[in-house]
Amino acid sequence: GVPWCIKTNYAKVAEADTLVDNMQLDIGFYLHTKAPSSMGRWRDRLTGFNNHFWFAFTTESTTTDTCYATWRPNLPQDGHYEVFVYIPFSNATVSYYIVHHKDGVDTVNINQKNYTNEWISLGSYNFEKGNKKYVYLGDATGIAGQQIVFDAMNFSYRGSYVTNTKDFT
Repeated sequence: GVPWCIKTNYAKVAEADTLVDNMQLDIGFYLHTKAPSSMGRWRDRLTGFNNHFWFAFTTESTTTDTCYATWRPNLPQDGHYEVFVYIPFSNATVSYYIVHHKDGVDTVNINQKNYTNEWISLGSYNFEKGNKKYVYLGDATGIAGQQIVFDAMNFSYRGSYVTNTKDFT
């Protein structure tokens, strides 16, 4: 046999901090490809934030995700952050973003079909410094066959922790 190789040049992808891109595989962004999922269930397009995003087809299930992803920032400080997701385009009318933050877990339903090349706010939450918390999105929407997109996520610092001040009167 004849040994050969191909020389390639590429820019090393930086570990995620407040901006988690879908190309930061296993260094901030996790794409679930284990059973019952596989890479055969995921699709990608060369458009969106940084000219790439992943998508999967939604399922009729409302309880079990086949394909899912997480965005885990490595935040520089404790504080209150507004969380934005980038949506290049989609036909998914239901997408349940599950935000795991310092004070608990919140689910935010976004109709991705309403947006094109936009940053959409999922709300503001308290987060601790580091990479302890994350945002989760899966394909179990109850509506089969829509293209749900997984692109970039931005955690924008808004100041020190915000205390819940509900009026209990």
